[in-house]
Amino acid sequence: MDGNLIDRSNYTAKEGSTIITLKASYLNTLSAGTHTVEILWTDGSASTTFTIKANTSDPTDEARSGLYHDGSEWNYYKEGIKDTTYTGLCKYNGSWWYVKNGKVDFSATTLCKYNGAWFYVKGGKVDFPQHSVNTMVHGSM
Repeated sequence: MDGNLIDRSNYTAKEGSTIITLKASYLNTLSAGTHTVEILWTDGSASTTFTIKANTSDPTDEARSGLYHDGSEWNYYKEGIKDTTYTGLCKYNGSWWYVKNGKVDFSATTLCKYNGAWFYVKGGKVDFPQHSVNTMVHGSM
């Protein structure tokens, strides 16, 4: 790697072919930038380059799932990625919100079904005092 011999414990080689896989634990030790790897055989060699990019993301972003308040926007995340396909209810900081296409829809005044129950949404937020809608629908009132 970059002119230095790599310890055998840092890669795997598939027998009968030229498939060399560098282990993640080794790749994580490399600095950001372009690196050259060269494979030597008794009758020749082959080399290639690859780039390690600097980690510029917030490590907490990868763990995000659910609703997050990003400055002036409230966005829905799934496994660290903004999910613009999600529409439904989502809990945030003790309150439930109506999310449409991945963002809280503060203009929404509607009924929304969630986990088999109907909830009244006003201004994008579930209005729990209106729970009577749910009991009326199910005939308990």
